[in-house]
Amino acid sequence: MALLDRLSTLADAGYEYALARLRPARGDRGDALTAPAPWTDRDVQVLGSAATPATITRIVANRNRGELRDWADLADAARRSFPVLHAELATREQSVQETDFDVVPGTGSNQRAARRAADACKALLTHWRAREDQADEYGSWERWVAQWTAAAYYPLAADEVIWMRDGSLVVPEACARIAERRLSLAADTYDPNPWAPRLLDDAQANSPFFRPPYGVRIDTLHRDKIVLHRRRVVGGHQASEGLFAVLVWFWFFNTASWRDLMRLQEMLGVPPVVGYYAAGGAKEDGSSKKMNGDRKATKQELDLATATLQMMTGALRVLLPDTIQLETLKYDLPTSPVQLATSERIEKMVARVVNGTDGVSSIVAGSRAAQQVAAEQAMTPYRADCRYAARVATMLFARYIRANPDTFGASCPLPLCVARTDPPKDPAAMMRLLADAQKLGLRIPEAWAHEATTIPVPG
Repeated sequence: MALLDRLSTLADAGYEYALARLRPARGDRGDALTAPAPWTDRDVQVLGSAATPATITRIVANRNRGELRDWADLADAARRSFPVLHAELATREQSVQETDFDVVPGTGSNQRAARRAADACKALLTHWRAREDQADEYGSWERWVAQWTAAAYYPLAADEVIWMRDGSLVVPEACARIAERRLSLAADTYDPNPWAPRLLDDAQANSPFFRPPYGVRIDTLHRDKIVLHRRRVVGGHQASEGLFAVLVWFWFFNTASWRDLMRLQEMLGVPPVVGYYAAGGAKEDGSSKKMNGDRKATKQELDLATATLQMMTGALRVLLPDTIQLETLKYDLPTSPVQLATSERIEKMVARVVNGTDGVSSIVAGSRAAQQVAAEQAMTPYRADCRYAARVATMLFARYIRANPDTFGASCPLPLCVARTDPPKDPAAMMRLLADAQKLGLRIPEAWAHEATTIPVPG
């Protein structure tokens, strides 16, 4: 046997051995390499009010070196603490969740096998949709497409494919999300592939798999086990990819603005008050005079005045002796605090970064044409997200077909997942178009007319 043939045989044997690891016993979901995640994924870093330009700059510098853990923690904390950012990201995710996906046969000479494979993958998609999302630890189709859409927020994202044996078939049963904080692009200085994504768990010092300091390269795992997401957003530096790379400073400035705004609100809720002790008593005309030094205030008077000044209310409804006088300081209030104006400007910027426009999520009075243009502009990221989700599903279907060559055949054309992103057709407008076409004497195929007008074919 030639050396090349022997190497090819060994490679095929190695692949079959690795594939066998994906074929667990019937009813078992298989060994999950990354999910559920280790306990250390709960110990995330939350800066909160401790976030400063210096701390963010340090995290950005570590991110640029490929150390993504602190960056992922900061991105998650930003989304949880900035409602506008969450709303914009959720709009993209939920728009994809509401989209109808379908499976069509692939192109090739063996169309009989192509249709059979497409029917099998369509049944698999139906199974994914029917799963109870909350009752299952790995979720359902809706959760997965949301995860795939949210991958644009990070430099790296990944899912682990959970395989199950169903009779004679090996089926991709679920996609388990891998926490973004476990992904890394850090590598040794002399690594021949320094930008290869890695899985890391630096808290398990003796782990044979996710060993520190750089973890294990994802491309060394079975090719059908991990789905890696590396969505291009800004281009260039791979570690600084993702929407959050554009939004991080907007989030910080918004946080700082609201922090100062809360301080202003606290000052407005409790206006500055000056208290005078031993005011000298009330006069016959109802007025009083300030402290004249006739006597010192008693401890009871001091305690009562101090407690009144420290009340967190602007009402100051309390009974005071005539030896104590409170005087509220007068000051001018800004009609539009600069902190609020800054925050509103930032919210518009965030909407433009995430959804391409702020004319959809924050509709204001204006011309109908402007609103229509904004709506059409928001369709661009939506279509891109749907197209990406369809590509990931097509990849899973290809793995499914490839893992079952005895059922589908080695030359079976791979099915395609497609997203129905076009707006629904207007049947009334189509009927008017058909009527005008008939007046012009055009011949209209009956089957096409039924499909275009959504009128069913009579039985």
